[in-house]
Amino acid sequence: MKILDAGCYGVICPMVSNRKEAEKFVQACQYPPRGYRSFGPIRASIYGGSDYAKHADNEILKLAMIETKEALEKLDEILDTPNLDGIYIGPADLSLAVGEEPGFDKPENTKAYSEISIRDKNIGENEPAFIIAEIGNNHNGSVELALEMVDAAHEAGANCVKFQMRNMSSVYRKKSLAKKGEDLGTEYVLDLLERFQLSQDEHKQVAQYCEDKGILYMCTPWDSDSIVALEALEVKAYKVASADLTNLPLIEKFF
Repeated sequence: MKILDAGCYGVICPMVSNRKEAEKFVQACQYPPRGYRSFGPIRASIYGGSDYAKHADNEILKLAMIETKEALEKLDEILDTPNLDGIYIGPADLSLAVGEEPGFDKPENTKAYSEISIRDKNIGENEPAFIIAEIGNNHNGSVELALEMVDAAHEAGANCVKFQMRNMSSVYRKKSLAKKGEDLGTEYVLDLLERFQLSQDEHKQVAQYCEDKGILYMCTPWDSDSIVALEALEVKAYKVASADLTNLPLIEKFF
């Protein structure tokens, strides 16, 4: 709180290991009722202005430092912390925490790089296989069939089911959608895609069904509008379509 009163507009908090600690950190940076920061911005108000307290909660950058094994395991819940703006990796301490020599630039085959977590599932060289059942659009636009396929994947032992979402007007040209383009092959596929899509509400229904069944819902968004829609569902992971591996403007939307 003292460094905020001194005028800092950003704080990196070290050793944040779980959501509870992240929430406590965020609340220390915000005035009541959102937090418990006391009021005394002596220097901050000099250049922040007399209305500093009105905008400080929204303008102060709050970053949690990830540098413990627990933080690595609970990264998803830390990232879900309301009003936390981002994370900062502490490479030396994190290296020690996962049994590596302390340092800054690590080879990409070290443990900190080679293991990731999706919710409560660790994925890495010495972990059990993470099985994704690719449903895609094979539900043919039927939410009932989609739920049946979720059941089948769960019964078969899959960890995750993956769907697709696309906003047709964002992905394809107006001429193609109006069937006035030159690419007849694309126009033929568009008819199928339009018929075989689930609505956003239906995706929400499927995601909730997966949550109740204990299987992870994942989806491939084909455009930025779909990313926004999926963010509202609080999906835990995305799969980038192979066709979009070099679509950097879209990939940047994930971060």
